[in-house]
Amino acid sequence: MKKKSIILLLAVTCFCIATPINAQWMLVQGIIPYNVTVRAFASYTNGLGERILFAGTEGAGVFCSTNDGLSWTAVNSGLPDYEVYSLTISDTTIFAGTYGSGVLRSSINNINWSEANNGMTGSEINSFAVSGNIIFAGAFFGGVFRSTNNGDSWTNVGLYYILSLLATDAYLFAGTAAGQVWRSTDNGTSWLPAGSGLLFTTYNALAVMPGSGGGTNLFAGTYWDSSGVFLSTDHGINWNQFNEGLTNLDVWTFAVSGSNIFAGTFGFDGGVFQLTNIASNWVAVNEGFSYGPFVVSLSISGNYLFAGTLSGVWRRSLNELIPVELTSFSATMNDDNVELNWITSTETNNQGFEIERSQLSNVNGQMDWKKIGFVEGHGTTTESQAYSFTDKNVVAGKYNYRLKQIDYDGTFEYSNVIEVEVTTPSTFSLEQNYPNPFNPSTMIGYHLPASSNVTLNIYDVLGNEVAKLVDEYKPAGSYSVEFNANSHSGEVWNLPSGTYFYQLKAGSFIETKKMILIK
Repeated sequence: MKKKSIILLLAVTCFCIATPINAQWMLVQGIIPYNVTVRAFASYTNGLGERILFAGTEGAGVFCSTNDGLSWTAVNSGLPDYEVYSLTISDTTIFAGTYGSGVLRSSINNINWSEANNGMTGSEINSFAVSGNIIFAGAFFGGVFRSTNNGDSWTNVGLYYILSLLATDAYLFAGTAAGQVWRSTDNGTSWLPAGSGLLFTTYNALAVMPGSGGGTNLFAGTYWDSSGVFLSTDHGINWNQFNEGLTNLDVWTFAVSGSNIFAGTFGFDGGVFQLTNIASNWVAVNEGFSYGPFVVSLSISGNYLFAGTLSGVWRRSLNELIPVELTSFSATMNDDNVELNWITSTETNNQGFEIERSQLSNVNGQMDWKKIGFVEGHGTTTESQAYSFTDKNVVAGKYNYRLKQIDYDGTFEYSNVIEVEVTTPSTFSLEQNYPNPFNPSTMIGYHLPASSNVTLNIYDVLGNEVAKLVDEYKPAGSYSVEFNANSHSGEVWNLPSGTYFYQLKAGSFIETKKMILIK
């Protein structure tokens, strides 16, 4: 019987890469007028993997970029209102919320805007949220509106003074200028106040990021009265202020990348702040801004964080801000195989992982690390990724394993080290081959509690030796060897179908088992 044990060694690690000296925000204004406020972003990736970033402005309409903001094109055909406060994308349709013309929409593949206000009584649309095929629009004077037919018609589902909307798997949240965050469990049909701990203020931004143990962290950003950020870890039932590290408490916008959240603040002492987990504090990431930025919108698109300000668009590489974050690293011992498993919560520019193993050297007393494999990464992703690697036929002893995470530019960092002990078998034994019957290959395993001279031979039913698989001195440990009925180590056998026997001799120990070849 195979023995399987789990080495309970978990590591929570960030492959933290030092920020380059020239890492900073870069103005990517293009043809967007310098004196307009960039209020909203929306990002879309088509079936060819091509990414399009849209920017909505106050007074200049909508712009798009196909090269991560390096250049922009105005896409205002049919646009009746150039005051664009919000953007969202559902399937291949882009929606624009305006200051005075309600909701506009267009096909992404051929931008030509038209009004989509059937049933819409609000003209100032501050926010959108999308949940499956349902689109929600938040109007300041009209409340929350819901569409189930891609904006052909809208139904008012209550509330008023809407500034922000957020749709999660189970809830719809609405932040208002009337001192409250509201929560719905039925897509807006009914609403309840989101819970205790909130102050009477304006809730201009809502965001959710993954929490520990499969939970979620819900954030609410406020402005005008220095209330800052509120955090809920129980889906909006209870809230606490979460402002440590913020130098400006007028929070206009959030952007989330995996387990990292960015807050955009409004003022000369503001800018962008980053939080990597709720056990840490907010940290300013404002290197490169030429002045105290008034940030009113943030967006993650591809490998970049974009900031919309009172005077244009700024961009910063996520490589500088988000490492490849390893949330677990564990080892499972299965006979003489060590199975390594690890999970990342976010990845940026990740080419992959080299797997390294070491054993204490008897020569110099140092750990001699050797590369034993490579697993490709997922480039840049904000979704959790699971990886595995099996180190096969490991002899008894204590080993250390670590991961060498490598970026596409060659930059690398090491994970924490985990230790695994591969134990010596307690008795000599020969395992039944698997698979059995077989064609043409099968695996044969055996176990040695002590170092021995070992032979492993194959015989036919007449007792004739037809193959020699092992004939050497072996240290104590568990082993497996492949038997191919056609050839082995350059010898060609082409054995016919039938019954065969394989025999292990190790010192005075002898054991024989039967196997069947079916061609």
